[in-house]
Order: sequence, then structure tokens, then C-alpha cells
Amino acid sequence: MKIDLNNVQTDHLKFRFLTNKDLDPLALFFQSKEATRFLFTSGSPDELSEKWYCHQIERYDARGDGLYVLERIADVAYIGQCGLLWQQVDGKEELEIGYHVMPQYWGNGYATEAAIACREYARENRLAKRIISIIHPQNVASVNVATKNGMSKLWHTKYKDIPVNIYGLNI
Repeated sequence: MKIDLNNVQTDHLKFRFLTNKDLDPLALFFQSKEATRFLFTSGSPDELSEKWYCHQIERYDARGDGLYVLERIADVAYIGQCGLLWQQVDGKEELEIGYHVMPQYWGNGYATEAAIACREYARENRLAKRIISIIHPQNVASVNVATKNGMSKLWHTKYKDIPVNIYGLNI
């Protein structure tokens, strides 16, 4: 089943497809060392935003999975991204809820609100038996989001040669 989070809404947020007009906010995000320290990326902010954009478009076209832009409904502000992504973890395909929020919007509960919307979309559409989040062991903020989304730590592994914890929830 193809995933389509485009136009999904929560109380404060709307999901939409990433477009080329989002390259500037993406570059701003990638300029923040604090915001990107747990991402599996390297390169200049402009290179990363272009590469990120192309990768998400490929994902949308293939299966609809990927990270979608989160816009705040009240003022259409670019908050960050969240989405459902098919990932290979320890040789098995898993459905991940991935998220990141622009630093100026941290602490407002937006990542949790968006992650819960993704969990419910996956559950309602019976996309998988389990959803996961791949989290660096030092990423306390993401652990908090996963926990608020009903997930618990399932196991420790390496993902792209980086130690991570896998949080998950049967849906």
C-alpha cells in the first residue's frame, strides 16, 4: 500500500510534500550543528538540502514513504519534517517514524504531535505490524518523542555503521 501523508492534519500542523521552495529552509536546518548532530549526513548545508530534497522526491514517487514538510496551520511556518519511511534494519524491512524540527520550534510538542499522527496513519491503514524509530543513544529529545508516542526501547544495533537504539510499538 502506498503511503500518502500529504494533507494529513493535526491540531497545529499540516503535512505536505516537500517542494523545491523548501530548499532554503532545509539549508537553514542543515546549518545547525545542534539540530543535525544525530543525522546520518555529511556535506555542506546547500549540498545536503539538495541531496535530501532529491532523496525525498524519489521516496514519494516510489512508495509514498519519506519525510513530509510540517507546516504550522496558524501561520504556515515551516516547522520541520516528519514521515513514515521503510528502512532496512538488521536485514529486515521496518516502518520507521522519522522526524526533525527546526531548532526555533523545539519544546512546543510539534515532533510528538506529528509522530502520533504518523503512528495513527500507519495503524489505520495497516501498513505494518510494528513501527519503529531509529535513535542515537544520546538523542534524549527523540527518545522523549518516541516514548510519548507509546514506543519503548526494543534493541541496540548499528545503522549505517553508527550505534543506535531501536524504539518500537506493535500496531
